Amino acid sequence: MVNPTPIPEGLPPPYEPDDNDTQSAPTDALLQREPAVFPALPTPPERPFEQMQIEEPDSQLHAAPSTALSSTFESSQRFLTSKIIAPVHKIFIDPISQLYRTLSIKFDIFISRYGNPLILKRLLYLVFVFIFIFIAFEFGILPGDAFGGGSTGSGEYHDRESLNEFLKATISQDEIRDRLEYLASMPHLSGTAGDLALAKYVQEEMLSFGLPQVGLSEHSTYITFPNETDTSTQLDLLINNNIEYSASLKEDMLYENPTDSQVQPKPYLAFSGSGDVRGPLVYVNYGTKTDLKYLRDNDISLEGAIVIMRNGKMSTGLKVSLVEAAGAVGVITFSDRLQDSILELWPNGPDYPEGGVERDSLSLTAISPGDILTPGYSSVGTNKVSSVEEIKTLPKIPAVPASWRDVRPFLEALKSVGVSMPGSDIPQISEWWSGNATTGSAEAHLVNYPVVKERHPIWNVVGKMIGVEQKELAVIIGARRDSFCYGAAGSMSGTTVLLEIARVLSLMSKKYNWSPLRSIYFASWDGTGQNLAGTTEWVEYNSETLREEGVVYINLDEAISGNGFHAEGHPMLTTVLKQVLATVQEPATNETMSTDFTMPPFKDFGDYTPFMSYAGIASLELSFRGKKFPKNSCFDSVEWMKKYGDADFSYHRTLTEIIGKLTLRLVDDAIIPFDMGTYAESLDAYTDDLARYCATQESWTGNGDAVVNFDALHSAAQAMKELFRRFILWRTDWVTVIGGGNGEPIRFMEHRWNWNVRMMMVDKLLLQSDSDAWYKHQVYGMQLWHPTDVPGFLYGTFPSVRDAAEPLRLLIDQRVHIANAHLSFELVLQGLRYWIHLLKLPFFIIFTCFIASVELGFVIMTAYLVVYIFGARFNGDKLSSLLDDAKKKNNNYDTGKIKVEREDSLPLVKIKSEPLDEDDEGQRTVVPESPHTSPSLSGGTTAVQSRSASSL
Repeated sequence: MVNPTPIPEGLPPPYEPDDNDTQSAPTDALLQREPAVFPALPTPPERPFEQMQIEEPDSQLHAAPSTALSSTFESSQRFLTSKIIAPVHKIFIDPISQLYRTLSIKFDIFISRYGNPLILKRLLYLVFVFIFIFIAFEFGILPGDAFGGGSTGSGEYHDRESLNEFLKATISQDEIRDRLEYLASMPHLSGTAGDLALAKYVQEEMLSFGLPQVGLSEHSTYITFPNETDTSTQLDLLINNNIEYSASLKEDMLYENPTDSQVQPKPYLAFSGSGDVRGPLVYVNYGTKTDLKYLRDNDISLEGAIVIMRNGKMSTGLKVSLVEAAGAVGVITFSDRLQDSILELWPNGPDYPEGGVERDSLSLTAISPGDILTPGYSSVGTNKVSSVEEIKTLPKIPAVPASWRDVRPFLEALKSVGVSMPGSDIPQISEWWSGNATTGSAEAHLVNYPVVKERHPIWNVVGKMIGVEQKELAVIIGARRDSFCYGAAGSMSGTTVLLEIARVLSLMSKKYNWSPLRSIYFASWDGTGQNLAGTTEWVEYNSETLREEGVVYINLDEAISGNGFHAEGHPMLTTVLKQVLATVQEPATNETMSTDFTMPPFKDFGDYTPFMSYAGIASLELSFRGKKFPKNSCFDSVEWMKKYGDADFSYHRTLTEIIGKLTLRLVDDAIIPFDMGTYAESLDAYTDDLARYCATQESWTGNGDAVVNFDALHSAAQAMKELFRRFILWRTDWVTVIGGGNGEPIRFMEHRWNWNVRMMMVDKLLLQSDSDAWYKHQVYGMQLWHPTDVPGFLYGTFPSVRDAAEPLRLLIDQRVHIANAHLSFELVLQGLRYWIHLLKLPFFIIFTCFIASVELGFVIMTAYLVVYIFGARFNGDKLSSLLDDAKKKNNNYDTGKIKVEREDSLPLVKIKSEPLDEDDEGQRTVVPESPHTSPSLSGGTTAVQSRSASSL
């Protein structure tokens, strides 16, 4: 029996029927009147019943449901009602409904003491809505007036001048020095106990700053370690089969009495092959293609030889691969005495001492960075791990690094054997000779057995400061943490700057209640010396998110090794960097730093490579550098930093100020400060440089006629300039409106968000995501075979085209495979259209709803807020869909054998339709068309053979 609804106090008691009552009285008074009496109607005559013939319906057209099916449906319906709906009503809905009615009555009685309940309830609803909106704006759920309260039109949440002053005043040289002393107090090779200890230290520091999100991630990668046993490495000079000299293959001790944590690791070359070999000595200078060609032209063979080469000019891994392909069985590397005067060597100068050893990696980063056994994809959560035998980018021959003291006897033993080597300018040896593998050259015995770990952990540490407006967009600041030894200048100077930036911005957030418009990541990378394993694995794992949300990456590698300011990176960041430098004083002169420079593109690989060339994120590397420092040596230490690098840590402070102010601009400017005009001008310059470079290659010219025409590339750059001109017009209108002091209208805010996303997406649209090659960016990347004797070219641009132009790369027929230069801005122009606007409801409609019904108005207002809050993320997903549609529209192309043109976009490189001569085919190795040759984002076919081990 259901209990009667309780009656609130103050109302008459309910009617209780007595025994004399037989039925309930009607509640409506109109129904209590006497019923009317009507006269009886006459009885109608009886009519005979007529038999009707009923026609049966067509069973095929009007068949009724089967009895079994109907019964099953009714049974299911009864079960659903009795077992689910009725119990839910009884247990949950009925009690809640009863409670609501009770509370509603009590609430009406309560507010009736103060006036009309209907009017008071409407007022309370309005107060509730206003409170909800206030909380939404206060906590950043909704974008509020981001422009100084609507009166100043400053374009910022906080006064930028105050934030910059706080940043400059809060940077502490003492904090930086103390951290560097600890971080560089122990060797921390990737994957070692010292490396893990410093990873946990960085994590604890970030947590102590109050960053809301800090994580330590582990990645399993292929790593090699030095073998500390005495018999694992050996290098002997043999004269007439007798040991003339035995090299120590060790480095001089930095500390006379090192503690347990300061013990120096044995020098080695990461990813070296293992083996015990013996062969004649041949000196190859730097071991470049030019050096090897000089030896071949003079009939100097490397077959079966142990090669000695100087560090520099090219990647050590590429040079070892070159000599291995030429027949060498072992390699010895060394860093020569770079200074003429002995007074400029450590401890009397900044250069390597005679007993210093430069370590390095032999990985082929120009082909595929990251974990060697999972090329092109993350090692996290995958069982797809290749075997070492399948990997073609690892050298198979043993290679060891040696000090100048150790290698000098080997070089002197080659005197007058072979040919005189040009370009050897070390004064301590008067004559430099190559030796000869076939004419009785001195011999060497080389043993090297490194420790190999196919799956070994490395650790990245990432902290995050969450944005409040476009929080899905992010600026990433990263620094290398691992080192081959102590790494004061090589890795830890950048790590200390990174931590100081995180500390200062965290304090700024607490003091001024400041939060960036866009998010900031602070990343400490591991595995940089192991083929960029840490950054590459992180980027590959988060590639989809980074390609949608990454704005800028700022790299801090070898951050402080002198007093010369150095900047490399994306030209879009040139203008904002110059504006920041104009507010910073140079420590030595106390004068404003020079802004008279042009941003050069990256020419070598670094932790920026995965962000720039794989994820399409505009990247920048900033540092203060000197002419010399003992890179990858144990003499790169705190003692070296205090004596020759940055004695008072003023340059550490200055770099922190530069990056801190730059970060504020990138995350807190209402409009991301990208300079698309400078980008377009740089593309023009890159194209001119590419044309000059190709003109120097014999295979790209014939009878004085250019094989490739680059006019269309210039046209694409002009199209980008036009896009930027339209942006400037919009930005002028935006500034005019905001400058009126009335805040930012919703429509203008939406357009501003859209422009930010469009500019961020430019480089993402230049990724050739469907290519097998690891390097995806069609403009920026490493040239695999850049010349070492022709300076001045921009080797970090259009790398695949430059590789194809190289005359010594005999694996591609240039006239066929340069069908497209990998660049089309038509897709960029199509992709940079208005993405879907946030749903908007005019205010007067909501107001009208409130007047008509408080409940209806409240429902409409709540729905509007919910849609508005989640609209931005919806639009982000919609943008990806729109870009995919744009790509499909842009891929209507003609895949002719040679000529590739499209009517709806800009054909960038037109190839003369010249048939291959039979002689040409005989002179070149033509690579068959790859089954993965497919339309790139530029709308053309894959222009140049993907980089792989066969490129060697």
